[in-house]
Amino acid sequence: MVSPFRSDELGNALRVAVLDALAAGPRFDPFPNIDLAVLALPKGRPPVAANVLFSCDMPAGLVVERQGGFGAVQGVRFLADARGPDGTSLAWVAGTDWRHLPRPPLHRWPARGRNASSRPTRPR
Repeated sequence: MVSPFRSDELGNALRVAVLDALAAGPRFDPFPNIDLAVLALPKGRPPVAANVLFSCDMPAGLVVERQGGFGAVQGVRFLADARGPDGTSLAWVAGTDWRHLPRPPLHRWPARGRNASSRPTRPR
């Protein structure tokens, strides 16, 4: 049975919906980090999954490809938060200003599959 939409279509629809919501609401400073994963279960049809990432480096959002449609994300490397001496993530300590946290640069993994060249990366 054919799905009513594909994973990339669902991902782009979610990306546009988040951008519309962010545009309609108050401005965030710093820009929020959002990792949006959705699984659609259309009645009588195969499931469809999508994952969209937003950050100050990717304010327009990035629809992430998933291995086999439901596996690990492809073409994105997640970096650990800066940690204090006790191992606690500094990003989640009450009162932390994320603008002052040390941030390693984003790195694009080697391109794979379609649209691989459109993945953003911060220049070195």
